[in-house]
Amino acid sequence: MLKKYLLFFSVILCQISGCATVQTGLDRQESIFITTPQEIAIGEEVIQQIEKENKILNNPVLTAYVNKVGQKLADVCFRKDIEYHFKIIDSEMINAFALPGGFIYIYGGALAAMDNEAQLAAVLAHEIGHVAARHAVKQLQKAQIYGALSSILLKDEKKTIAELSNIAANLVFLGYSREAEFEADELGIHFTTQAGYDPRGMLEFFEKLKQKEKREPGKLELLMRTHPYTSDRISKVESRITVIEKQGLIRNEAEFKRMITPLEGKY
Repeated sequence: MLKKYLLFFSVILCQISGCATVQTGLDRQESIFITTPQEIAIGEEVIQQIEKENKILNNPVLTAYVNKVGQKLADVCFRKDIEYHFKIIDSEMINAFALPGGFIYIYGGALAAMDNEAQLAAVLAHEIGHVAARHAVKQLQKAQIYGALSSILLKDEKKTIAELSNIAANLVFLGYSREAEFEADELGIHFTTQAGYDPRGMLEFFEKLKQKEKREPGKLELLMRTHPYTSDRISKVESRITVIEKQGLIRNEAEFKRMITPLEGKY
């Protein structure tokens, strides 16, 4: 009976909002009924909440550097129907997250914990992976179906966007499924390698997280709540990057250290 109702809701939602089957770049096609403009509008709404509750780091040089690395990764991403935006939250927390529509945030604490640009690229690529695979959008679709939000969908689009943005804001901090996180890791490895970065940066960062889980759990509280166990991710990433062999992969330790100098001792 539940499956019947879910199918009914799905059909209705698709009819109302123009459901489209899209190629995800993940060797599969999926039905997405939240359009790209709606996804961006939802993300823009959530930004208002995020930036009301969090201080954005006022360092144009470092922000431009993070954005440069992010855009290099976005250039090799298969999802081209949105623009990607990168900001730094001024907090000691070690985390990063992506909002619907390509809005990506990384915490200052995460930057301060890194050693090189390859590690930064790995974290940003992971978040780009969430956007590219439409993980947030798919969670919103489930929330609409299970919460019977189909009754308001597009009857008043402004109200709908507001409703979905509230759900999206909560979902960001509830986290994705383990499968979605592993998928974002795999996409992150692919994007970093395609952009010329050393994919071992992801493995190195996970090793750092594993060490900090014991020493500084407070800084990792949010990350540990929203991500699979670090040891599980390490084993999967190790098995994936062993097949990648390229010469001259980017690490940029010296430039990275110079860029994050203003963060030294801040957190």
